[in-house]
Amino acid sequence: IVDHMASAWRPEGDAFLVKAVSGCAAGENVYRFYSETIKTHLFTMDENEKNVLIGYNQPNVWRYEGVAYCADKTQTDSEQIPVYRFYSEQLKTHLYTIDSNEKNTLINWNRPDLWRYEGIAYYAYAS
Repeated sequence: IVDHMASAWRPEGDAFLVKAVSGCAAGENVYRFYSETIKTHLFTMDENEKNVLIGYNQPNVWRYEGVAYCADKTQTDSEQIPVYRFYSEQLKTHLYTIDSNEKNTLINWNRPDLWRYEGIAYYAYAS
């Protein structure tokens, strides 16, 4: 992306740190999906959400890409921080952030049509 789409995308560095797939314990899988239709990724730890998306019968809507990385559903270490998840119906994409100021700004905009807060997706480490 940086080499071929520099005018459209600017790297911001690592957003957060997580466990490698090889280090996953039971219940730590973060599943990755890609939508060719809306050109975006979705990450979830929710088994039900994963199964619903896998079973969705619309071509090119959500393609399951497997386990992307591992994380904790609850804070298991005082160094961990929440990864907040938002969804934009207007933009048809999710936003993930560890920045509580960004989270609060999006919530306080009071524009759920633009960014609807979905809660803590999982816990990670600051980069």
